[in-house]
Amino acid sequence: MSAEPFRANRLKRGASESISMQERLFKPLVPWVNFFIMPLFALSNAGVEIKLGGVEVPVMGAVALALILGKPIGIFLFSLLAVKIGISVKPSYSWRILWGGGMLAGIGFTMALFVANLAFDVGDRQDSAKLGILLGSFCAAILGTIYMSIVSKKSKTEQEM
Repeated sequence: MSAEPFRANRLKRGASESISMQERLFKPLVPWVNFFIMPLFALSNAGVEIKLGGVEVPVMGAVALALILGKPIGIFLFSLLAVKIGISVKPSYSWRILWGGGMLAGIGFTMALFVANLAFDVGDRQDSAKLGILLGSFCAAILGTIYMSIVSKKSKTEQEM
């Protein structure tokens, strides 16, 4: 009888025991915390009350478009301007990746909610702005993720060639 299976089992057990109990418990919880608990916590603490009555579509649409289009355009153009006038150097990654980062920046809604509370009086306009923020953040997350997955696949194939 060979001692190899015995050694392999001892090595496997030793490797699993070298990871702390905290890390073994923490690792499976990361996706739940990042994608469910934290957004739920942020929404509940942001004081967002979703009311569909009296929604002003122009306000909601403008705010959503500002997050979906305004963030990537602003981040991309100011980064390009900074490189062109010599304040900064070109990033080591492609401009397409920077554009995708700008798209993903539209996800951040806590500051937008704060500004909406300051910009609009309590009422239908403020509620419409909040709905636009939630809609824009959701769309920015989806579109940014799709865009980055496409761009990263292109980057991998370009590197392999």
